[in-house]
Order: sequence, then structure tokens, then C-alpha cells
Amino acid sequence: MKFQIILFLTLSIISTNLNYINTLSKVPRNLENIIKKTSVIGNQIVKNFSFPTNLVQTYSFGTNYVNQSFKKIENSKSKVNLEKYILYIYLFFVVLLFIYSIYVTINLIKEKKKWKKLLQIDKLTGLPNKHTFFKKILTTPFSRAYIITLDVVNFRYINELYGHKVGDIILKDLAQKLKKSFKNAYISRLSGNTFGIFIPDKFVDIEEIKKQLENLKIEIKLKDQHIEYSPKFTIGVYFIDNLNENKYEWKKNFASTLDYIIFESKKRRKGDIYLYETKKDIRVLIKENLEKQSFLEKKIKEDNIIAYFQPIVYSDTLKPFAFECLARIKDGNKVLPAKIFIDIATESGLVTKIDLKMLEYISKVRDMIPLKLFINLSPKSLYEENIIKKVSFNFKNCIFEITEQHIIQNVDLLKQLARIYKKTFAIDDFGSEFFSLKTLIDLVSEGIIKYLKIDGSLIQNITNDTYKQYVVKTIVAMAKKMNLKTIAEHVENKETVDILRKMGVDYLQGFYIGKPMPLMDAIKYTINKS
Repeated sequence: MKFQIILFLTLSIISTNLNYINTLSKVPRNLENIIKKTSVIGNQIVKNFSFPTNLVQTYSFGTNYVNQSFKKIENSKSKVNLEKYILYIYLFFVVLLFIYSIYVTINLIKEKKKWKKLLQIDKLTGLPNKHTFFKKILTTPFSRAYIITLDVVNFRYINELYGHKVGDIILKDLAQKLKKSFKNAYISRLSGNTFGIFIPDKFVDIEEIKKQLENLKIEIKLKDQHIEYSPKFTIGVYFIDNLNENKYEWKKNFASTLDYIIFESKKRRKGDIYLYETKKDIRVLIKENLEKQSFLEKKIKEDNIIAYFQPIVYSDTLKPFAFECLARIKDGNKVLPAKIFIDIATESGLVTKIDLKMLEYISKVRDMIPLKLFINLSPKSLYEENIIKKVSFNFKNCIFEITEQHIIQNVDLLKQLARIYKKTFAIDDFGSEFFSLKTLIDLVSEGIIKYLKIDGSLIQNITNDTYKQYVVKTIVAMAKKMNLKTIAEHVENKETVDILRKMGVDYLQGFYIGKPMPLMDAIKYTINKS
């Protein structure tokens, strides 16, 4: 708009001067009228539109200078070469204004390009944003492609521990490392701690990508602190192939499909891969989730939520120490693990009802098992009064497990429960998150935490992984200093038993020790092993 006004003003002045040149020799007196008329038109344009300050000043200077010069010459006795003098001044003004209009136009074009670029990239990391990522995928011709989503697990704890400024620095560094690791891919930041990778027309080894991500390490050196951070991801994979037949339908549903993949992958544990089934329509998946929810509601009403018991043993003697209670769903002759429904249960709010049914079942059979019982509780259940009352009075010699992640979110509530109801807790999946040692010290000093259950991802393949060995040794040494007992999960072979025993782990749990079993089998196991 500004350019059009400037161009109009310039052409008006040039046109005025051309008319003036044609009449110059005939009617000298017309010169004064032309100048005055042009000045009036120019002043009106300047008043009615918003121009850059420099342009207004240039225009004012030019018209004032011409008017003053005309008056001086008119008042003088000599009017020799009057027409030429005025013509030179006015042409100079026209050229000046024209040059300035070009300058403004160039700046407008630069600004337009700048704003266009800002709308396409993520301001923090400099990567393409979600809109640009979608556009790139939808406009790139390909016969097959991989779209991979990466969600940094529990990144909010980095912000809570170190502040958002440090969190932003880590995200920027992570973005650059992703670009270096995947040079031939199109990398984007889709949202806060979620990134996207687009790889068209190439074979992709997902396990190789997983290894690359596991090796990512970020080191931040600030004035007052040195931070080493190894980000952990949940991974969503969308493999696209043979789009010729249904390309229009695919494009139409692409955005909702990718959002669904991001949502589903976030629900996985760190390191897990969610592979989207391209043959399934997004509407079919939503329908399946609703059917799962209905199934779950029905089983809760029918009291078909029971407990299975997985043994926990002393590491030195392998004799039974306790059982972990795991929820199961009875469906006719089949018994289904509740974990396949846990996401639906959490989203729909049914998880507290499952916890309540589990507690009711355990309270009925508690006296039949002489060992300690470790019971998982959802953090939402900690806020349910009827569940808390049941926990308070009916569960002696029971330890309640809360994941490392949920303890951070519910520290004050745990302190209150421990103070009022004298309950102790175990930290489940310890070592999987960015846990605050200060929080751990506070909970231990108040007698709230007695056990650390070392995350299974640290135990798996520990015999061949020196890094995992070092981490587990450190956890065990710290626990002993704080008078905490350690339990290693996912123990699957004798070699793992031997190495954990040498490290000083107190208790072991896993399929090598014993699989989850129904009540009567748990009672037999206790008698036989004792």
C-alpha cells in the first residue's frame, strides 16, 4: 500500500512537471500556480496516509525549499533564467523522491521476506514449525516415506529443576544435535518438547534410529552450574506406502492422524516405539478405544478385577520376601493384564475404580499370604477419600508403590498421608526420570520412603552394559547410605542375578524369579520356597 501511494505521488509530480515544461515558454505565470497546486495535493496525500518520517521530512523540505526559492527569485529584480532555475530544483526533488520510493520498496520486500520466514520457523530452535512440517510432507512427491515423532520424556522436570531459561538452552542444543544426527531428513519442532522427522523415499532402520537417540548427550556449562543431560524419548513411527489409490483421503486425514500418533506415543514408556498401523482408519482407532472403555466399565461393574502376585526374593538366598500385586481382568476363562487397558483407564477416569476394586480384592485375601505386599496406586487414587480410608485401616504390612514421576507431583500429599495414617511408600521405576535428590532426602528423613525399585530398563542387558552397571552401583551405594532397601525389577536370567548380588542389591523381581500368579499358586509358592 505504501509503495502504491509513493509511486502515485512521484508520477503526479513528474506529470505536473511535464505539463509545466510544455507550457513553460508560453505562460510563465502558470509556474506559480503549478507549484502551489502540486504542494496542496502533496500535503493532502501526506496528511491522509501514514508515511515513514523520513519521507514526510523529505517531501516537506522539497516543497518548502521550492516555494522559498520561488519567492526569493520573484522578489528579486533579476528574473533571468527563472524557468530553468525552478525546473532544475523541481526535477532534483522528483529524482530524490523517486530514489526514496525505491529505498522504501526494497525495505518493504525485505520485511515481507523476514516475516514470512518467522511464520515458517520455530523462534526458539530455528527449526521449521508444525505448520511448515505438515506443508512440506503434503507438497513433497514420494512413493514411500517415514514420519517419526519424538517426545522428550518428562522434560517439564528440567524446567522445574533448573528453570525455563536452562530448559530453552537444552532444547536449542537438542535441535542442533538432531539435525546433525539425521542429516538427510527434514527435522521440525512440532510443539514444546516434541520433534518430527520426515524421511521420504529411503529405507529406515527404526532400531538404528533408537540407538542414535540413546547416544544423544547434552552438556551445558553455565556460570554457576554444569549440566549433563541424556534425553529419553518415546517414539512414534508412521510408515506411508502406496498412496496412489487413496492419496486424497490420506491428505484429508493426515493432520488428525499425526496428532493421534503423537498422543499415542506419549503414553508409552521411554524408549518404547509406537508403530501406527496405516491400514487402520483414524475413526476405526477411536471406535476401538471406545469399545475398550465400555469393556472396562462392564468388568468393573461385574467385579471382575482381581490381583495376581509376582514374587520378590532376597538376593542372597532367593527365598521369598514379598509379592507385588498386579491388576488382572477376568474375561470368561481368560485373564487379561490390566496394563493393556491402562491408557484408556487413565484417560476415562476409570483408573481409580480399578484401584478400588483391587484393594477390595486384596483386603479379602490379605490374611492368606504371610509376606509383605507391594501395591501399585495411581496418583489420582491418592485424592479419593474412600480409597484412602480403605488403605488406612485394612492394609497392614503393605507397601504402596508410586512411580518416581508421580512422587515429584504429589510430595506434599504423600507427607500428609504418611503423617496421618503412618504409611510408607516405595519409589517405583527409580532411575527412569529426572528425580530431585533433595526431594528424596526429605522423604527419607521423614520416614516416608523405605524402598527403591530400580527401573527395569537399567536392569535389562546389564551384564553387557558398563554404563548401566555404573548407574545401578551408584543407586545401591546411595541407598545404603540412606538406609533404603533396593529391589531390582526385570531380572530374567542367572547372570543378571549374579551381577546384582555382587553389587549389593537387596531384593530381586522378574520372570527368572517367578511370573505373576493367581492367589492359590502364590500361597503354594510361599510354602514351597520358604
